[in-house]
Amino acid sequence: MTTSTIARAAGLAARVMMITAATIGYSSATAGAATMPDPMRCEALKLKCDSRYHMCLSRCDAIADRRAVSAPEDSEGIRSNCSNACDVRHENAELRLKQRPVCDGGHPDPVPPDPQACAAKLLWIKSDYVHCKGRCHARFDQRPAFDCSECLSGCYDVYRSDTATTIADPICADGPAEEVPLEPPPAAPAPTN
Repeated sequence: MTTSTIARAAGLAARVMMITAATIGYSSATAGAATMPDPMRCEALKLKCDSRYHMCLSRCDAIADRRAVSAPEDSEGIRSNCSNACDVRHENAELRLKQRPVCDGGHPDPVPPDPQACAAKLLWIKSDYVHCKGRCHARFDQRPAFDCSECLSGCYDVYRSDTATTIADPICADGPAEEVPLEPPPAAPAPTN
């Protein structure tokens, strides 16, 4: 081997070692970041979880609508079973998400009151409620025999319990940053002729 070949090999080895050290430093920094609480990342993961839930419910509606053409008496049972499976899957996903370190899982430290986060949670719950009401009305518009009043009542019960749970949460100890008025109970839709 010539001296220039040895020098090039030594330079290459030094560069490989620097890149390896930088990669190890980067991966350990990102691994450390993954174990630290990060409200924005946690919220993004929750949105992804909620998106999967609503996609599941949408698939249930599509399956039941297709079934309603061939066997109308079975379609609501299929929709109910499918929706229940979506609910269980979503609840399990939310439990796993709450246990992740990025979502402050397993940390016994008390959460300080945060009026902005409190208002955001209450608005999020309100938007879920409006979305649920929209689904009920859409089903009623497609099938007037659908019991829209029961569907709306179910949406309101979930909205009311989620709101009460959030207001009891330590993050809402000082109240929301802005007034988030509670929605009144839904009225039954008038049949369209």
